[in-house]
Amino acid sequence: MANIAKRPGVVLAAAILLFIFGGLSVLGSCCAGAGLLMQGVIPEPPAVQGKKPPNAMDLNRKVAEEVPGFIIVESGTHGLNLLLGLVKIFAGIGLLKMSSPARLLAIGAAIVSILVTLGHAAYTAVLVIPVYDKVFAEQLKNAPPMPFDFAQLMQGSMWVGVLFGIVLALAIWLTVIFLLSGQKVRAAFAEAGLPPVEEEPPRSRLEGYDDDDRPPETGITDRLS
Repeated sequence: MANIAKRPGVVLAAAILLFIFGGLSVLGSCCAGAGLLMQGVIPEPPAVQGKKPPNAMDLNRKVAEEVPGFIIVESGTHGLNLLLGLVKIFAGIGLLKMSSPARLLAIGAAIVSILVTLGHAAYTAVLVIPVYDKVFAEQLKNAPPMPFDFAQLMQGSMWVGVLFGIVLALAIWLTVIFLLSGQKVRAAFAEAGLPPVEEEPPRSRLEGYDDDDRPPETGITDRLS
């Protein structure tokens, strides 16, 4: 049985990070999937002075048509993040029980999360954002005048989102890997995986004597030798 009493504090910290961001990953993936399904039922915005403002549904549909594998990549990313979120929660429970496989699972999930984030960020930066800029600029030609550069705002927000996602993923999952890779942590998990040591029963002062040569009773309770 694992010795939970000897669990290092850094293991608890790693488990908390896995619970928080694993849960957010599950929630975010479900919301993103629901958003993709709701795009087909979102009503078009009303025209202003005979001109239509940018329509998110048309924008996403045109981007999906021009960007190679857009629907497949986005759906696959959301599905993978959902699975990773569940794995992280499961690994966090195992860390609280000082399970060595859970430690390896947590580190593996952290590495995969970093790779997925970097891969999706590269795909978005190279293929998606340029198409978004082109399609959005075409929509703005028929849009009513705005008091600010809406295209510049959208482009900037997309780049901020990509960079923020990379920084956040690296900060969180490198921290988890660091917390679970220390020498003391590895030793604690190795010790927790050992079988429990049974304590020897108390030894009597009469142990080793035959019935015939036992010392006389003194009325004093036997003490441990």
